[in-house]
Amino acid sequence: MFSKLIEYLEKCSWLQGRALNLIGVCVIPLIAIDVTADVIGRYFFNHPIPGALDMAELLLVVVVCFALPYTASVRGHMTVDVVTSSLSARMQSISSVLVGLIGLPVLWLLAYYGIWEGINTYRSGLETAILHVPIYPFKFVVAIGFLALSLELTCQWLRSIEQLFGAKGPSN
Repeated sequence: MFSKLIEYLEKCSWLQGRALNLIGVCVIPLIAIDVTADVIGRYFFNHPIPGALDMAELLLVVVVCFALPYTASVRGHMTVDVVTSSLSARMQSISSVLVGLIGLPVLWLLAYYGIWEGINTYRSGLETAILHVPIYPFKFVVAIGFLALSLELTCQWLRSIEQLFGAKGPSN
């Protein structure tokens, strides 16, 4: 039962991570076009594109935050396992469970405060100075990225618990 739940969550997390990553990947060419056009305008015509830097910064938020869950699902984040590689499999599982107990609440808080900041920014009407693009959607992008990352890391944490207690669960 526990394993089926984890498999279902992993499938949801995988699909969600792939979809968000696809959105982030599609935004990269927009950033490239924006920056290239700004550089050409600045150096060849002495006329930079107003707000190009603002747009690149905002779009970069989408790329980075939407890549987080997919990168975690393929275990693409950097790890330093100098200490844990010398531990037994059981101690590695215990370590993973403890790290999850500490790290997951931090991610949940980041997602919560991302939502909170999005709401506050929406209420304040904050926007970019030159293009007058509202900032609040990008605050929500951060929250969505952290929520999706927390789902992926929750799946990995549950797998660590499963490994620690065996396939039958904690009653072993």
